[in-house]
Amino acid sequence: MKSALFAVAGLACVAGAQVYPQVRMLQPGEYTAEYSVIDDGSTVNPEFTGMSYDALAFVAPVTEHNITAGQTITEDYVSIQTDTDYLNIHRFVGGVAVANEVIEFLFYNAGGNFVDGYGVTLPSAGLTFVWTITISSDVFVPKDGYLVMRAGATNTGVANWRRKVAAPAIGTTTGDVYRWNMEVNDIPAPASLALMGVAGLISGRRRRA
Repeated sequence: MKSALFAVAGLACVAGAQVYPQVRMLQPGEYTAEYSVIDDGSTVNPEFTGMSYDALAFVAPVTEHNITAGQTITEDYVSIQTDTDYLNIHRFVGGVAVANEVIEFLFYNAGGNFVDGYGVTLPSAGLTFVWTITISSDVFVPKDGYLVMRAGATNTGVANWRRKVAAPAIGTTTGDVYRWNMEVNDIPAPASLALMGVAGLISGRRRRA
C-alpha cells in the first residue's frame, strides 16, 4: 500500500522526484511540542480520549530511518475514525539531530489525494524521543490513507522516524510500521472557535446597525 501512494496520488514528477505540496508552518501559540526519552526502547500507551490510530508501542526489532533535508517517509494507516476530523494530538517516535529544525507531516486520503498537513519546529535535538505535538489550529486528517513525514528543506542534520515490525494496536498497515498515533476531534480547534465568535459579534453589530 505504501507504494500505491506514488501511483495514485497524482503527484507531479520532476526528473524522477516527487513534488509534494507546501504545508503551513504552525506558529508559536498554535501548537506545543514536548518530548519524553525512551530508556528501554519501548513505551506503554494509556488509553486516550479521542484516540483514532495507535502504532506507538512496539516489540523489537527496531529500525532507525533517517532522512535529510527535503526527503520523505511514507506510512499507510487505517484508523477508527468515521470521517475526516480535526487533528488534536499527534505523537511519533524520532526527532531531529539539530535543535530547532523542522519536520512536516502531510496527510493523504486512501485515494492518494492530499488532504492537509502542517510543519513544526522541534526545540530539542534527539532521534529517539517520543514527541507529543498538541495542535490548537485546524489541521484535517482523513480516517484512512497515508501520512508522509518530510524533513525541512533547510535542515542541516538528519530527521528520524522510528519504525517497527509488528501490527498496530488500532488499524492495519502493510509492510513496515512507523511508530506514531493521533487523537482527533470532530469540532474546530479552540482558536478557530474564538475567531468564529469574533466574526459572529461583528456580524451581529452590523445587523443591529
